[in-house]
Amino acid sequence: KELEKIKNDLAFANQTKTVLEEAVEDIQIEKEDLEAENEELVSKLADLTSQAKTMLIRNDEMENQLNEVNMNFEERVDELESELESLRRKHRETLQSIQQSK
Repeated sequence: KELEKIKNDLAFANQTKTVLEEAVEDIQIEKEDLEAENEELVSKLADLTSQAKTMLIRNDEMENQLNEVNMNFEERVDELESELESLRRKHRETLQSIQQSK
């Protein structure tokens, strides 16, 4: 009986060992899959980081261009307002001159 119990214990231990070995194999496969996925994510993150940097640089360039266009626009508005005021003055002077000559 004791020998039979030892045989049963040994069989159970062997089964447990097999189950544990299979579990370790499954875990190893899962680990490899996760490592591969992690590498892919690192690569995607690097790409996104590069794209973000490019977008930030482009955004700064566009902001500078917009500021320059805005400054040019404001300068042109000032020039036109000055020109308009000059034309109004000349118009008034011309009208006064016409009225005085009558």
